[in-house]
Amino acid sequence: MGLFTTSAFGSAAERGLIEKQITERGAIITHNFKCYGRFLTAKKAHPTAEELEKAKQFARMVAITMFPGKKENIKKANINR
Repeated sequence: MGLFTTSAFGSAAERGLIEKQITERGAIITHNFKCYGRFLTAKKAHPTAEELEKAKQFARMVAITMFPGKKENIKKANINR
């Protein structure tokens, strides 16, 4: 499972709680991605171009890992939106 989180105010403790709740239900987190997000006037500079690029790379990596027989379809997927 890939866990993607974004938050303008999130702390490591909150993210840890999310991970704990997921794993307690039997899921295995194999991929993790987190970045700052914008909320109203907080973190206005986020997400940055670099963070967006890393998010696209993360999504592609998760898709390829979770669906290895579908690489040709993943390549066709437009993750650049």
